[in-house]
Amino acid sequence: MRGRNLEARKHLEAARSLGSTAVDRLLLTEGLILAVERKHLEAAVVLRDVLKRSPSGEECDHALFALGFVLHQAGQDKPAMEVFEEAVQRFPQSPWLPAVREQIEHIKNPQPDHTH
Repeated sequence: MRGRNLEARKHLEAARSLGSTAVDRLLLTEGLILAVERKHLEAAVVLRDVLKRSPSGEECDHALFALGFVLHQAGQDKPAMEVFEEAVQRFPQSPWLPAVREQIEHIKNPQPDHTH
């Protein structure tokens, strides 16, 4: 999420061309790239695909955080909160939990004049 989407796209395409079997990781990367490009609804589709393909996969906690983030950015706070709450319930030890909790707090207590 550091704005390096062009570099990430090159790495993503290279991994795909080599036939990488880490499909979940590649889809998560694609979803994150779309989020950086502010294509939030497209990112949500890709991230939902990651979660559907591998509901208990290695990248699931990160995918849930990213999905909640892009839904919030797209103005869909209710579905975003549902995703964040799922992440808290399913992955209480996740390294993404602080970011999830920060987003929950952000949605519950937005700053005045806050928009996306």
